[in-house]
Amino acid sequence: MTTYLRLESIDGDAASRGHEKWIEVDSISWGAAAATSAGSGRASGRVTPEPLRLTTRPGRHSPGVLRALLDGTKVPSARVERTAGGEQEVTVERWELTNARVVAHTRDVADDAGTESITLEYGRVAYSVILRTASGKVGKTFTTAWDTATGIVT
Repeated sequence: MTTYLRLESIDGDAASRGHEKWIEVDSISWGAAAATSAGSGRASGRVTPEPLRLTTRPGRHSPGVLRALLDGTKVPSARVERTAGGEQEVTVERWELTNARVVAHTRDVADDAGTESITLEYGRVAYSVILRTASGKVGKTFTTAWDTATGIVT
């Protein structure tokens, strides 16, 4: 599987068909957590979104990501897609973020290229899983969207 990140107005180095100028991603971490009551173990508070954390290799996107962090510039839209299928890549998982901000950008050098970590916070996220039929064609898509400011889930 290959994972790609598209940040509006920041080009990456990917050349794969359908993901030209996206950023290739090595790993992704994302989730949400609800506070629980020690006594009952039930959710006792509002669900808190965790930032989307991505690890990439440095590339043409790196200065733009750093600038977005330093300027505090909002990224109107960001999209992450995980693909499967080799030469005929098909998207199997997707995160769509709106009103995103780069809140952390770190650079680690352990080999010739090193890695960088990008952390994004967001106002809204839509998470989708795209199923495939037995013949490999696009099947049903399941999506949950969450406005983190209002708490509304659709």
